[in-house]
Amino acid sequence: MKSILLFFIYSKCALTSAGNYEEKYCSQFSSCESCAGRHHDREFTECVWCPIWNSCISSAVKCRSGYHENVDCPLLSSTQYNETFARIIGTPLIAAAQGTYTQMKRCISNLPGNVRLLKRFALQTPTGERTDGYVAIDYTSQAIIASFSSVASGDKLFYTHFNAEFFTNRQAQFEGSEGLVNRFLYDSWYKLWYILGMEQTLKNLVGIYKNYEIWFIGHSLGGAKAEMAVLSMLFKRLVSQKKVRLLTFGSTRVGDMSFVNLIETLVPYRFRIVHGRDMVPRYPRIFDGEWTPPHHHRYEVWYPNGMRPGAKYFVCLGAEDPQCSSRLSPWEIRAADNDVYFERSMQHWAESYCADSVFYSRSHPTAFANIPEPVYDISSIRTPQTTTGVIPATSTRPSITNPPFFFSQSQQTDSYPAKSVVVATAMNTTIRKRPATDPATTSFESIHIKSTTSATSTTATRELYSTAPEQDFVALYTPVSTSPSVC
Repeated sequence: MKSILLFFIYSKCALTSAGNYEEKYCSQFSSCESCAGRHHDREFTECVWCPIWNSCISSAVKCRSGYHENVDCPLLSSTQYNETFARIIGTPLIAAAQGTYTQMKRCISNLPGNVRLLKRFALQTPTGERTDGYVAIDYTSQAIIASFSSVASGDKLFYTHFNAEFFTNRQAQFEGSEGLVNRFLYDSWYKLWYILGMEQTLKNLVGIYKNYEIWFIGHSLGGAKAEMAVLSMLFKRLVSQKKVRLLTFGSTRVGDMSFVNLIETLVPYRFRIVHGRDMVPRYPRIFDGEWTPPHHHRYEVWYPNGMRPGAKYFVCLGAEDPQCSSRLSPWEIRAADNDVYFERSMQHWAESYCADSVFYSRSHPTAFANIPEPVYDISSIRTPQTTTGVIPATSTRPSITNPPFFFSQSQQTDSYPAKSVVVATAMNTTIRKRPATDPATTSFESIHIKSTTSATSTTATRELYSTAPEQDFVALYTPVSTSPSVC
């Protein structure tokens, strides 16, 4: 008995010493970018950036809401998320991919502008013919559309169509790059892209319509195929980076960090929308100790409380941002949210020919426009600058006394325009706003953010309050207490 007790005491001391060494290694990194994902191969150390303590720590130390990879560090997007485009244009284009040829054609004809279906790609399955994707062209917006279908909705998605290759994350090399992708997803994309000939169709169209954009869109599994398709086109230099848009609804994780870095580097316009507690974006799972775990890319657009017009959403600044859908525990997610996006069933809306999209017919010209949005200079993160455009934020985070949170301004307050804009900032911190009406101006309007559940303020200082419950952005940053070492 005494020998067993001595063994446990020795083990605790050894582990504590190792932890102290890891802390010394990680503490030398002073920013999220230099810290997150850093490994010490000889000592098997992994570093995590902890926004609670505003420091780099070892993964052996528990930090709620820590950033484990470089792409998880907050970074403002160089492009703007256009909700009108996603809701009015993207939704019917994605839903159409789930229907038959007739349903698909009718859905597309109901869209604003002159949109034409060019080619449908279908597979023969034991249950009949199934659409795998289609190519269309929008002459009004000067865009080529590549839409990718999902497999099925609800339980069928996980228990019928997906197999062990998906859940165990067996991987395949992507297009000769260093990136590794899920083999099940890769095989599904490969059949559509090369065997059915979607790539060749897009090549021909790019040669004819040289100045057109290409929109890569997809839902669920289709979102994964869209990611691989856009990278394949860019690898072969068939299209310019500035002319592609990647928009996905409820997409799965696709590849490892090398694959994610390719997306981050090559695709400036990339948004993946997540509805509420959608479980599909949480698969394939990330397991501790896995050498090449799957990961998402930036930028997630999370709608936590439904997707009706005017619903609050968050443009998340990190890939697996702990303040967005990644904050949900495994027992909080559900399959039902994967089927419904923007109040439409992705699997069944095409059966009614996306009929209610007629309601939007040519009444939303801003769906295609590059809407000028307010440009923020975040005083707590970087000193004010006078350059135009979106100013990228560094990873320097506020201290534990001022934990960061996401602030969404979507309601009308005073004379402040109603916008759906999200900035990463800190409580009790002043941010500076460049007016949307004059994006080139160097004069800023100061807005003070307070940690309160009050509505709005009409005082002369133009204080703007968050209407979100305080615990939404405070509870995530509660430090985890650790017992002092006795060794």
